Amino acid sequence: MKPGSGMAAGAIIASAVLALLLDGCLPTIADQDVKSGAADMLRGEDGETELKAKLRLFLSAEDDPGMRNNVVACAKRRGIPIERVVEVLAQLVSEGLQASRNDGLALYLCDNSLSILGYLGHPSAVPALVEASGSRDDNIRRGAISAYVQVRGRESVEFAREVISGRRFDDMDRFILYEQLSRYAAEEAGLDPDVFQGCIMRSRPPTTGTPKEDPLKEKEAAVTRLLAQAVQKERDVGNARKLDMILSGISVLYRNSIQRERILKRFRRSWGCGRKVQKYFPAELRKLLQLPKAKRTDLGSLPRQIQ
Repeated sequence: MKPGSGMAAGAIIASAVLALLLDGCLPTIADQDVKSGAADMLRGEDGETELKAKLRLFLSAEDDPGMRNNVVACAKRRGIPIERVVEVLAQLVSEGLQASRNDGLALYLCDNSLSILGYLGHPSAVPALVEASGSRDDNIRRGAISAYVQVRGRESVEFAREVISGRRFDDMDRFILYEQLSRYAAEEAGLDPDVFQGCIMRSRPPTTGTPKEDPLKEKEAAVTRLLAQAVQKERDVGNARKLDMILSGISVLYRNSIQRERILKRFRRSWGCGRKVQKYFPAELRKLLQLPKAKRTDLGSLPRQIQ
C-alpha cells in the first residue's frame, strides 16, 4: 500500500470508525453497535483484538482535535480500563517502529498513538515511549519525547538529560523537550502551567504574573535547575531563546545573572535565523546591562551550583 493510499483509506472509513468508537456521534449506527454486542466483545476474551482493530480504524481517520478526548470518553462509557487502552496503543507504537519507512499508515498510527499516550499520562506507557524515542523517524522520535515528559512530569529529568546531551538527538528534539518541560518549571515557580506553556509554545515571553517562589532557590526544583544548566550549553539559537524566555519568566535569579549576560552576548550576533530571534538577544542584553552590577546574581554561588 502506498503512503497516500493509506491516508485516503483512513479518511474514507472515518464515518465507520466513529460509529464503532463514539457513542452518540452517529446514533443509528452506534445503537446497532451496542445491540450487536460489540461493547461486550471489548470486555470479552477477544476484547484486545477487537479494541485494537477499532483503535486502528479510528486513528487512521483524518486528524481530529478531539480525538484523544473521544478515545478516553468511549473507553469509560464501555467499561474498558485505561490500562488496556494504553496496552493496545503501545502495540500500535511497536508496529510503527518495526514498519517500513514506506508504510505511511503504520507510521501515522504510531504517531497518533504516541499523542494519546502522552495525553493519558499512564505510567505503563513508559517502556514504549523510551523505545520510540530511539526511532530514526523524526516525527515518531519527537512524539515519544513529548509524550514521555507528559507522562513522567517532573520525574523526567534524567531522560531529559539524555535528550540534551545525547548524540542521537537533534536541535528540534531539544526544542520539543524544552516546550514540554516549561509547564513543570512553571509549576515549580507556582505559576499556571497551562498559561505559561501556551506562551512558550507560541514563542512569546510569558505574562503569567509574579512567581510565588524563585525555583532556583529551591533544592527540589529539578526541572528549573536542569534548564538553567542546559541554556549555558545550548548551541542552537532558537533553543537558547526558548530556554531564556522560560527561565526569565520564572526566576529573577536567572534573569539578573552574570551567566545570562554571557549567554545573551554569545547569541547577540546570530545569523541564519528569523528576525525575531536575531533581535531578541541584543534587546534583552541592553535591558540587562542597565541593571547595576550590585544587583547582579551569580548562579554558581547557589548551594547546588549551576554553571
